[in-house]
Amino acid sequence: LLCGHVDANEHDWAPTGVTKSDYLDAVERVVRFLHRHQDASGAIVDPVIDREHQYSTPYYAHAVGALLHAGRADDLRESGVAAMEHATACLAGGNDAIPDNHGEFFIAPLTEALALYRGHAPDEKIDEWSRRLRTPIDAIIEDVGAKTNNWRTYAMKGEWLRATAGLVSRDDAVRFIDDAWLNRTQRERIVEA
Repeated sequence: LLCGHVDANEHDWAPTGVTKSDYLDAVERVVRFLHRHQDASGAIVDPVIDREHQYSTPYYAHAVGALLHAGRADDLRESGVAAMEHATACLAGGNDAIPDNHGEFFIAPLTEALALYRGHAPDEKIDEWSRRLRTPIDAIIEDVGAKTNNWRTYAMKGEWLRATAGLVSRDDAVRFIDDAWLNRTQRERIVEA
């Protein structure tokens, strides 16, 4: 399947019956649970380890943005804005400021969230988050030559999203993605020999 294609005629595809609203209901339940674990800085604090863990805050910010964009959960707007503020500040601070040095996983959700918050956050805030999201990739991730596998895949996705959003140059993003594909184990892990 990875190197081939899926022919719809070869399978008995059937609709699941799951609607967009069903997905948004599920997202909203998770977001409302996580909201109870947001601290004053905007971070989502893991209730078991009692600290912000990895990339929970940028994904929370994205999920709230998706709900707002869909016309839901307006009561969580300030919470989502606080999460965006905190997560983009962490990203702009570079690898050492990012929880558990998981910057690779911050880039994509925060970049996508920018568009979701338009009209839900002040333009000045969107501009500030955009500036922060222009932080160079080598400042965000621990080591350009380290952390392959899904770490690199998420960084590649994030760089492409930043390029399409005009936050980084397309040429720089393509160089990073090509290097990851050709020189950082992505190709040999994914393509059959």
